[in-house]
Amino acid sequence: TTIDNAETSDQTRRSKVVLARMLATTGNAVGARALVEEVLAEDATQVDALKMRAGFQIDGEQADAAIITLRAALSEAPNDPEIMTLTARAHERAGNRALMGEMLALAAESSNRAPAETLRLAAFLLSEDRTGAAEQAVIEALRLAPRNVELLSELADIYLADENFAQAGDVERALREIGTDQSTNLADSIRLQVLRGQERFDEAIGLIESLIGETGTNGRATLELIRTMLRNGENERARVALDDAMAAAPDSLDLKFIDAGLLGVEGKLDAAEARFREILDEQPLLTRAWTALVRLISRQGDTTATMRVIDEALAAIPDAPDLLWAKAGVLERQGDIAGAIAIYEQLYDASSSSVIAANNLASLLSSYSDDAETVERAYNIARRLRGLDQPAFQDTYGWIAFQRGNLDEALEHLEPAAVGLPNDALVQYHLGMVYLQLERNAEAAEQFRKALEIAQDPTEGPLLDAKTQLAALEAAQGDGSESSD
Repeated sequence: TTIDNAETSDQTRRSKVVLARMLATTGNAVGARALVEEVLAEDATQVDALKMRAGFQIDGEQADAAIITLRAALSEAPNDPEIMTLTARAHERAGNRALMGEMLALAAESSNRAPAETLRLAAFLLSEDRTGAAEQAVIEALRLAPRNVELLSELADIYLADENFAQAGDVERALREIGTDQSTNLADSIRLQVLRGQERFDEAIGLIESLIGETGTNGRATLELIRTMLRNGENERARVALDDAMAAAPDSLDLKFIDAGLLGVEGKLDAAEARFREILDEQPLLTRAWTALVRLISRQGDTTATMRVIDEALAAIPDAPDLLWAKAGVLERQGDIAGAIAIYEQLYDASSSSVIAANNLASLLSSYSDDAETVERAYNIARRLRGLDQPAFQDTYGWIAFQRGNLDEALEHLEPAAVGLPNDALVQYHLGMVYLQLERNAEAAEQFRKALEIAQDPTEGPLLDAKTQLAALEAAQGDGSESSD
């Protein structure tokens, strides 16, 4: 029997890639990378290995290198939608959203409007406020998969966000025709959102009560009932409905959770905390209960007590992202920038695809250091924020552009950021520094004054510099006035 050595080697390489995927899934990224590079050393055109290398490069903020890797993969498999999707991710990290959109569109087309690729394209289009294009993309996919619940759900969300209630109703009816539990539950949710959007609260309450009557008391339906009553200003009726539900199901954890939240709304903060503690005694690893308790304590303005609860929660669930976010925010407000950065580093390592994690980490790295290496790292993390219209993202990217000497790009981002965040002293200072470098001194002085008026403690960090810069500008103006006299 003869053996084809080339075929056997190819099978071995494919097996190594499969093993690399398993290692990556279990957290052994080092081993996975080593196997991928081993495969590519033997065959530089192995497509699956190229995809994995590109994924590692994207996560490691090597977007430009990833794009080169993916071009090589596309030359071998020009119609592979997964490669196109990865290329879109790489362009996003590089801050080129136009190319990102083009690749997502190509991925949707190459996949024959498959749901996953279409939903990614629709999400991108919606982020660009291109609602009509997103709607059209989903409709085209539904022509090929008319019973796909995920696509119908996305289309309903588009219509509801646009307050197009008639067409949302069409989607609701399509879901009811499918007839599965999933589609029926989604149809009920759409119907409820339509009634709320039209402020038909009595009908919304009637709908929920009928659902509870059909399915029995359950936490989700009761939560929707309470929310609807509260939106309609019927707080007492909400309390009666919840008490009735709890009498019927006194051991329901979901109902206890709703009760804790409603007690907080009613201003009974001690009772709300006691209820959350009762829940946590039963379920000490319930992240949502810890997070809700942290929010409750935070509302009372006691930072020390808030941090104590956060640390207590993290002792029970050390890697819970929501709790780490909360701790980083408290540390930042307390001025412990190094501590906040350490947590954002941890969150970013766990999910480098998170735009918010990227923004927060890059913002702190750049705002409290002008070290060239730190600024360059912040830039690599923040490149994906370029051109986005959220003020916080504009400030982060604009300030990093300033630090790298790109004044026009800095101004383009920081002027709208300062308008969008008028009560953020640091943002006003950042714009002031750009004006100063552009020798627009009167505008720079005005920005520094704004920053100092807003700041609670203008004696530390960048805001101390704002004070120094303003004094220098006012002194220079005074000298100029005297010389002209």
